[in-house]
Amino acid sequence: MNWTENKVSKIVVVGNCQAQFLEGVFSLAGAHAVDKIPPNFTLTAADRDNVLRKLDEAAVIFIQRTAEEYQLEWLRSRPVAERYAGKTWIWPNVYFDGYFPNTRYIYLPSGKLQSPLEDYHLTPVLQAWQQKQDEAQALARLHEDPCGTPDPFGASLQNLRDRENDCTVLMSDYVEKEIYKTKCFYTPNHPHTYILVELARRLAEEAQIPFDLQKALAWPYHLDKIDLPVFQWVIKKYGLSFPVGSAYKGVCVEGIDGPKVALGGTCTYEPETLVQKFYGVYRAAL
Repeated sequence: MNWTENKVSKIVVVGNCQAQFLEGVFSLAGAHAVDKIPPNFTLTAADRDNVLRKLDEAAVIFIQRTAEEYQLEWLRSRPVAERYAGKTWIWPNVYFDGYFPNTRYIYLPSGKLQSPLEDYHLTPVLQAWQQKQDEAQALARLHEDPCGTPDPFGASLQNLRDRENDCTVLMSDYVEKEIYKTKCFYTPNHPHTYILVELARRLAEEAQIPFDLQKALAWPYHLDKIDLPVFQWVIKKYGLSFPVGSAYKGVCVEGIDGPKVALGGTCTYEPETLVQKFYGVYRAAL
């Protein structure tokens, strides 16, 4: 594609919070306008006409891969790529939970159960609660319990490769090289800036559009509202030598009313305090 010959010089990025990050990076480091749309998980049928108009007008579409059963059929990645062939590239959700295996959400009828780590729950702690173990046992499990995943790096990388089967831009090769060098994910689906900048660079290269790598790396926004340390047993298993702290960057729990958990600003937790907070939530909500 010769970008200079295209009369419509707009990029549209479709996806989750990673897409919002990419919008900012392309706005800063690209040469053309970014026509922004909200995160896909906030869109409804009422947004259809507006979003499709933006896709019609875009010169380049970068869309995050969706499952075939994604609820908004008009925004599924494969049909979009087919409809806008020649100007659409599909990218994977850059997800890696190998540092903190099986970190998950808990869904209640009212929605996601909030926690001191916002949406996130740690499987060893949750299982300890479900098995009626006390907080000391939960703390021990948080440090040492492999959660039924003997090779979390291998399992998470394979999961990413599987989801790349229908993508046109891949990231598993890069993630595999980086995970041993430094802790490059804050949470399973929130990579460090340079990982997403590499994704942006690959997208730009495939679409043959201008991209200033140094400007992109200077993008000040980080997906680090929640930052989980690497589980201790994972550090030992892989012999990780990069600096690793023990504290969890989360949010303050300001009130618990049954399944309703009121959250405040940033709060740092040592593992023992974190387990206490989780147990307080679970006692009220589960």
